[in-house]
Amino acid sequence: MLVPLRVAGVTLDPRDGKAVVVLAHEPSGRSFPLWVADDDAAGIARAVSGRGQSSSTDTHGLLWAAVRSLGAAVEHVELNGALQSVVTAAVTLSDAAGPIVLAARASDAVALALRAGAPILVNEELLDQVAARLADAEARTADHGPTAAEPVQMTPAERWNALLAHLSTLPKPYEG
Repeated sequence: MLVPLRVAGVTLDPRDGKAVVVLAHEPSGRSFPLWVADDDAAGIARAVSGRGQSSSTDTHGLLWAAVRSLGAAVEHVELNGALQSVVTAAVTLSDAAGPIVLAARASDAVALALRAGAPILVNEELLDQVAARLADAEARTADHGPTAAEPVQMTPAERWNALLAHLSTLPKPYEG
């Protein structure tokens, strides 16, 4: 089963400074961090903010311009698995002849979906695997505060940094 994700933000892994795109499944509250190259993160951040939507000066813009010029549309993109900790993805295009499915890097698929206004979908089993790793990281990094009467509250950014730092001690779980 496929479930929709949205880009919740772009952040940096506090251990090594690598860019992480945080995808979220809003109904369940589950998150999907995706480590990406800096230029891919910049393109995704531009698309999320609405800047660069019509520009074809980067790879994602060029690809989107090519899709439109050929009279096709991006139906959806799918994060469909992980192979040696690298997320696999597919882009489904459609034109008059019907759907065409292309293998893609996850970061390219997400960036193209944002430009095209197309859904970003993930295989639910993969989302469950990621959610389990995040739950484990959260349990290991939970800050219970100095005493039960004085819990320390972490901001969302601090929480993500702690989770990413814990995940960073393991092989990069989900690169795109």
